[in-house]
Amino acid sequence: MNSFSEILNFIIKKNLLALGIFVVFTAGLVMGSINFIIPLYRDYIDLSNQNKASLQNIENLKAQIEAEQSKKKAEKNKEIKVPIILYKPISTNMPIESSSIELVTGVIKKLETTGNDIVDISYNILSSQQPNMPANITVIQLIMTLDSSYTAFQDFAFDLYNDQYVSTIKSIKMVPMQENKSKLEINTEIWLYVAK
Repeated sequence: MNSFSEILNFIIKKNLLALGIFVVFTAGLVMGSINFIIPLYRDYIDLSNQNKASLQNIENLKAQIEAEQSKKKAEKNKEIKVPIILYKPISTNMPIESSSIELVTGVIKKLETTGNDIVDISYNILSSQQPNMPANITVIQLIMTLDSSYTAFQDFAFDLYNDQYVSTIKSIKMVPMQENKSKLEINTEIWLYVAK
């Protein structure tokens, strides 16, 4: 019996052309696969790196948005500390109506400079027997009827809010005038606080 190597030599001699074609085909297939697979692999690596960079950018943007939202929320929730300053009359020996005339006059000037016309005005002195009112405070209650407009009264309310002394608009009733709907008849009650 022939040895394996003899049989292999016989096959090789007989099929040398076929073997050559097989080797060239196999080498071409391997080289073609390498030339095809390597660019695909490089493209995959590039896309993977771009994806990682995009995900990192998204995370950075999310963090920035969250930081901005928390900053806005903190600013919104920030308490504005407004000092409470009560009007102190020049003289404590005079009646409250006389000693606080400067405070009442200031409110009247604010009404006039903002374009509000006073039709009627009256006042009451509310003593410390009012519910929840400290004993060291007296309230001057101004009850007024005004000819005004929305913007004029808004300007007055803004000026009153920004005044150095504490005051409260307790009630407002606005009724449009029949002849001109942009004009209003306003009934309002304002409390001016005076320290005793």
